[in-house]
Amino acid sequence: MISLFALLTSLLAPAHARPTLGQPQLQARPDDAATGAGSSEPSKKSSLPRRTLHRIDVEGEGIGEGRSAYVWVPEGEGPFPVLFAIHGGKNRDGRDMVGKLLKAQRHDVILVYPNGGKVARGRGWVGPDKPEDVAEDRDVRYFRALVHTLEQRYPIQKDRMYVAGMSAGGYMTDLLWCEMSDTFAGFAVVSRAMPKVMAQTCDVARPRPYLLMLGTADDGLKNEYQLSFEDTKAFIRKQLGCPEQPVARRTLPDKGDPLEVTHTRWTCSQGVAFDDYEVEGGGHAWPGSGKPKPDKTVDVDATEVILEAFGL
Repeated sequence: MISLFALLTSLLAPAHARPTLGQPQLQARPDDAATGAGSSEPSKKSSLPRRTLHRIDVEGEGIGEGRSAYVWVPEGEGPFPVLFAIHGGKNRDGRDMVGKLLKAQRHDVILVYPNGGKVARGRGWVGPDKPEDVAEDRDVRYFRALVHTLEQRYPIQKDRMYVAGMSAGGYMTDLLWCEMSDTFAGFAVVSRAMPKVMAQTCDVARPRPYLLMLGTADDGLKNEYQLSFEDTKAFIRKQLGCPEQPVARRTLPDKGDPLEVTHTRWTCSQGVAFDDYEVEGGGHAWPGSGKPKPDKTVDVDATEVILEAFGL
């Protein structure tokens, strides 16, 4: 968990200060000095900042101006797998996901926090059912450019790149699942059902592990624009070539709240898994981080199960 006070304090910390594991240091523009942003030659990978959250610029055709992302790199030479954590809407940026992914800093994985682009309502993601004054493939182009930038600057394992997102970030995760399953090795969506318009055009090229976590009391997911929970799961199973019957279903141990979590797993085409976590009475939340709420369960930790599902 990371508080707003801790975030603001870390933003003001000296650039040379060594952060602790639980409090990543946020630097405004360390990429200029440490990773060579703005220059035509990438810096040496051995000189990269370690265990420090730093911003990088992302450039590419058709991605919009001023695109960037935050990156956290573990110690060691690598190469490392990569986990992209995509923020939601309401004018947030990538740092909104840092507190949710703190446990991932204990793993040898590069954490990437993409920043949404400019939209009419501030900052966010676009796609087939989000009309804006930009092309609907703008953010898919951005992620392709971001992957290229990471490949040039960091010791990454290109065959072990994974995506997780919450809310509008889950929307973007689904868009990448539909458009870039040949690039990313797994997908996790928290608090987002499948948009109907996206489902009409989505055609996943390669079966990949998929994790879904929804709360049955999340009223933001129950509208005319999104598939129902059951239809969302059926659509995922169809795309992944899953049988109708799961291989396992269990109720997670109760850790003291009134909410019940059911974990269901299907084994699908090419042996990939589809893991569904349904939180009975759960609301719009990333379980395992942030302040306690009556509709946020403690029976499951979203970050921990995502790391486990992807073998990170």
